[in-house]
Amino acid sequence: MDIFALLEFNEIITKVKDFTKTELGAEYALNIAPFTSEEEATYALNLVNEADSILTRFGALPLAPSHKLAPLLDEARKGNILTPHDFYLISADVLNIVKVNYYLKDKLDNAPLLKAMLKREQDLALLAAEINKVITPNLLVKDNASHELARIRKNIALSEDRLNKAAQGLISKYGAYLAENLITKRDGHFVIPVKTNYKNKVDGIIYDISNSGQTIFVEPSEIAALNTTLISYQNDEIIEVNRILRALTLETLKYEAEIVNNNILLAELDLIFAKASYGQKIKGFVPVFTKTRGLQFKNARHPLLDPSGVVANTFNLHDDKFIIVISGPNAGGKTVALKTIGLLVLMAKSALMLPVSEPPKLYFYTNVYASIGDEQSLSQNLSTFSSHVKRIGEIMDVATCDDLVLLDELATGTSPEEGEALALAIATYLLNHKISSVISSHYSRLKEFAYSRTGIINASMAFDEKKLTPLYEYHEEVPGRSYGLVVARRFGIKEHVIKDAESFLSDGVYDFETTIGKLRNEIRLLELERDALAKERAALTKKEAELDKKIKRQSDAEEDFRLTKNERLEKEINEAIIKLDELVKSALSSGAKAHEIIELREEIKKLGKDTKKSAAVEHKTFALGDYVEVKKLHVKGEITRIRGEEYTITLASGKMLRVVASDLESAVKSERKSTPTVTIKGLEEDLTSVKPEINVIGMRVDEALNVIGPYLDRALLKRYPSVRIIHGFGTGALRRAIHDYLAKLSFVKSYALAGEYEGQGGATIVTF
Repeated sequence: MDIFALLEFNEIITKVKDFTKTELGAEYALNIAPFTSEEEATYALNLVNEADSILTRFGALPLAPSHKLAPLLDEARKGNILTPHDFYLISADVLNIVKVNYYLKDKLDNAPLLKAMLKREQDLALLAAEINKVITPNLLVKDNASHELARIRKNIALSEDRLNKAAQGLISKYGAYLAENLITKRDGHFVIPVKTNYKNKVDGIIYDISNSGQTIFVEPSEIAALNTTLISYQNDEIIEVNRILRALTLETLKYEAEIVNNNILLAELDLIFAKASYGQKIKGFVPVFTKTRGLQFKNARHPLLDPSGVVANTFNLHDDKFIIVISGPNAGGKTVALKTIGLLVLMAKSALMLPVSEPPKLYFYTNVYASIGDEQSLSQNLSTFSSHVKRIGEIMDVATCDDLVLLDELATGTSPEEGEALALAIATYLLNHKISSVISSHYSRLKEFAYSRTGIINASMAFDEKKLTPLYEYHEEVPGRSYGLVVARRFGIKEHVIKDAESFLSDGVYDFETTIGKLRNEIRLLELERDALAKERAALTKKEAELDKKIKRQSDAEEDFRLTKNERLEKEINEAIIKLDELVKSALSSGAKAHEIIELREEIKKLGKDTKKSAAVEHKTFALGDYVEVKKLHVKGEITRIRGEEYTITLASGKMLRVVASDLESAVKSERKSTPTVTIKGLEEDLTSVKPEINVIGMRVDEALNVIGPYLDRALLKRYPSVRIIHGFGTGALRRAIHDYLAKLSFVKSYALAGEYEGQGGATIVTF
């Protein structure tokens, strides 16, 4: 069976092809297939990763459409002359690769593989110049392509002018006999339209007759010689043009290898960027191959399903848990799960990005084998079961521990007892030979088998028992029920029939299925409780943020009032001093004592100075680590952050307040022991060391996320309103992974790339 058709891999490469712009690149896309070696696949994936980074940072490649040039040159080698259109295609290719190289030359500091590829470009500027000397933009041979062609075309122009003048005279001469007063051409000759019944009135050669037979087209004998001369010049033109094109063809063939090289280079770049563009469309990540068997696909989506409706699931295979048995209701998503796993493995081996939520990891499986769906063969007179077991037999003959095997509805289509026994035997074979496998089944004993043996685990697809609808959610370590009798009861099968059916079930099977149902319900309830707690936490965080905003608004209002008050007081004092000066002059003139007046004036000035001094005290600045009291709240704490005029105060309780300097006054930290409280050992030390930013540049994605998670928890406990994550520019993969991770955290209110003075695209600001 064609694994590509079975897993719809051909649909994927068609979608990649739609992103290509060159004819040869489209061919390469349709020939995408899994690489045979891990080294080749890794190299190709690294190229896609570099292209993905360039697309993210700088936009699309300025690649114009390009045609296959090798067939044109093959024809030229056989002696055919290249046409002006052929030369246009060759010249356009030269311009195309020059534009691409110019666009990429300053963007490849972090793309060494693409930089090495572009070094293969061959300089064809001289050939392009030669072509442009000969061919016009509208695909004609230029008049000055040769002196002889220029002379011939000049003679043609003169001959046509003479003919036109002579023909205009003939229209006047034979006007009474003409169907229309115009000159036209037939077989390269200038002719006039003569009414048929006057054909003997015009001496000349008849070259054509109208469909109605009412008009004949005659070359009058008066212009026959001029026509002959013109045609002679036109023949000379054809000969000279062919000579020029042949010479240019021979010149072009000297560059055949370089032309083909550049044509192929454009196609390869086209394919690489098409893969990256498709990867971005499906919100994919570049996979990484591991040396140990297994795979890790987090929140994987089938790339051919509508992304707005598909349920993302996380799939894991490990070296010590290399077989999964998926159970659950019919139409619950088991087959889609198998196809998703198999398709993503083929895509990874073909150097394509995968639709997951973080960089996927997987073993480079040599082959993917599958038996999925109805395999009934009419041509071979085989039933569905016969075809199914025939395919499984073929797989068991060739599969090794380096392969991945996908078996859908294992051993169904025969008697349940024999089918279940066969399924157990096949699972035992796969287990003993350490063959990585994903199996879907309804057999209860196969689920029990997965519990009793190491190397094999249960998984299930969830089902809503109340609505009787599948949820398409994949859960590891828990088997699923088939819900056959549940569905039958809900859809009208009589209750006594259902009871009889339950009585026919063996006790062990019934108890096992009942236990599974209870376990699934418990899991569902826990998930609902988890979601409710997450929403509650988000609501509390929102309320806390609103409270902080209110405190900030109050502080701003008080600061505005204080500034207004000081400005008004200072203005009144200045006005008083001016008034005093006037009074002093008046008093002196009336005989008052000067020293008393001067003393009074100095007292008023001193009042102004005291006011300004008071304002200066209110504007006192503080430093990080100062212990202060928030006056209006009568609480004390340490300054842990300063941003402009705003101070962040961390109280002993861990609560954080944001205030301005006017709200603070210095305080002495009390040495008195506080009432003992229950604390977590090490938490206080951890919180005091938490900074408002973290640097993860140079880390791999998994390392960075392992560091960022605990950091955000501690930053949240320390009540930072926001923090900065410095991740650098790089390929963009680390930034995307961090953003995807932040998007899932309920306590993160928002995140965005940093501003102009905070790191721009190399850092992300996270607001709680």
